[in-house]
Amino acid sequence: MKLLNYRYNLHLFELVEKVTYIGTRWTFGLNLEKLAHKAHKVIVCEYNRAQITQVWMKLPELPLVVSNKSIDSGFDRCSPITQSDSVKVTIEKLKGKKIILYQGIVDAERPIEPIANAIEVLNDEYIFVVMTGSECNYLLKYKKQLCYHI
Repeated sequence: MKLLNYRYNLHLFELVEKVTYIGTRWTFGLNLEKLAHKAHKVIVCEYNRAQITQVWMKLPELPLVVSNKSIDSGFDRCSPITQSDSVKVTIEKLKGKKIILYQGIVDAERPIEPIANAIEVLNDEYIFVVMTGSECNYLLKYKKQLCYHI
């Protein structure tokens, strides 16, 4: 809470309501909402997180968004698919399905097997799509799952 004596920017890398520890040290009394209100600017990495953070922390203005991923300014949402036939086949698999999408890291702290197990018991209108840079080959045992490395 010594930050309150300085002019600082608060950059929230994750969407959190409260912080209970940093590394291995407990931070009893750390009031993230108070830190956010006293910060010169609150910064998050994505527009939806900015909206949620503003509501959760009752901020008077929307946090700034500084993306942690590069953005291709030439993206055209209506562009035809020019990739390989495998991409077209994959997109065909997704047509008419309700997609449950997970984007992010897959590791011991963020296991997604419980999600995959739950989706397996749903009817065939659902499919689980994982977009990650992590290895997820172990998920191939599930019928209703697609994994893309990004």
